[in-house]
This record gives sequence, C-alpha cells and structure tokens, in this order.
Amino acid sequence: RNYNNYRPFSTYVSMTSPALRARLNSLGPDGHWIDVGAGQGDAQRTYSNERSSAGRAPPRLTGISVDPAPDRAVFRAFYGPERSGRVRFLDRTPVDSIPPGTFRDVDVVTDVYGAASYTHDLSRTLETELGFLREESGELYLHLGLEPAERPPGTYDESGLHLVDADGNPLALERYLAMIQGIEVVESTRASDGRVISLRARLRRTTGPIVVPTLTLHRFYWGSPPLREYRLVGPRS
Repeated sequence: RNYNNYRPFSTYVSMTSPALRARLNSLGPDGHWIDVGAGQGDAQRTYSNERSSAGRAPPRLTGISVDPAPDRAVFRAFYGPERSGRVRFLDRTPVDSIPPGTFRDVDVVTDVYGAASYTHDLSRTLETELGFLREESGELYLHLGLEPAERPPGTYDESGLHLVDADGNPLALERYLAMIQGIEVVESTRASDGRVISLRARLRRTTGPIVVPTLTLHRFYWGSPPLREYRLVGPRS
C-alpha cells in the first residue's frame, strides 16, 4: 500500500471542514475524539500540542490504525502507557473488527483517507464509525477519494469509487449518505487537489438506530484512490 500517513491536524481541517477545529475546541477534557486511519498519530498529537499551548487540556484521544505502531520517539512519547487513561492507539486494528459497544458517546470521529477510502465493505465501515457517535451531537468528518481529477472522456481506468443502485444506475455518494438513517448530512462538498477529486462530508448523529443501506462489492483494485465498485442492495424500481 502506498499512502500518506503523516498528516498534521491543520491538514485534517483543510481536507474536511473548518468546523472540525471549532467542534474539537468546544470539547472539554471529558470529550472524546477517535481518528480512524490515524497513521503516525500526527493529527492528534499536533492538535494536543495546539490545545496545550493555549493552556487547555485536550479531550480524550484514540487513534486507530491497521498498520503497526510506528517506531518513532515522538510517537512513543505521546501515546506512551503512562497516558493510557487519556490517549490510546490501537494498531493492527481494522475498525470493523472492533466489537459493538466498545466505544460509545464519542463526540468526534475523523476518517481522512482512512478506513472508508480503502475498505472492501463501505456500508459496514460507515455503520461502525457512525455507531461510535453520541446521539444528537456526535459528528463524523470524512474525506474520501472519488476519482482521478483528470481522466480522458470515455475512459475508465483502475481507480475511483463507483456506486450503482439496485437497477444498475449510477448512484452519487452524496445521495447514498443521505439515505442513512440516524444521521443528518451537515456538509457535503466535492473538491480537487489537481490529482484526485474527493468528497468532504460532515455527518451528525441524530436519534434512533443507525441504519446504513447495504452495498455489495463487485470489484476492487489497489490504486490512489483504489478502484471500488459497489451495488446497492434493495428493491428494484
């Protein structure tokens, strides 16, 4: 896998929404932020330093990564065992493998080119991440790569996220997110960095159970972003 796992907090804000910083700044020390696809842990570490410099204790922090914990002194100092009550890092841990109920009433979940961008089971990953959130206020901030920014007309290469409905018609990811029960889509915008067109979304938990329409994976191929083709499971029109 070839991906960037060094992203400071300022990059998270620019890749999701300015509301991310405001939401985290509104949390006291009893708040909780989970970063899915935390990589080297730089986003949470740099945000914690930002808060400490302002004389405020950061919220509880949990990083989740499928990769081994990095062997870096700065990482070990931040996520060391002496801080286990406030700061945790779950390495070699696919988010979908976390048992339901392990995390509850989380205030903020971030997924910036994390699990949702690489999973084979997008609907399950979203259900897991949304299930962490506190009802009526918890928010998920997403950044997913959709397709190359430049693709010759009429071509179809080995990259991008493609959804179709039960009838085989193209289904925009924004429309799919709006179908999820138990949340509201607060923000949803497309942006390009010149290489990849991405979706930035901010989802807020409402009340009641999270119900994510099931998607079945029909094709997967590693790329940047990877090629993923999903079909929505449901009644045909």
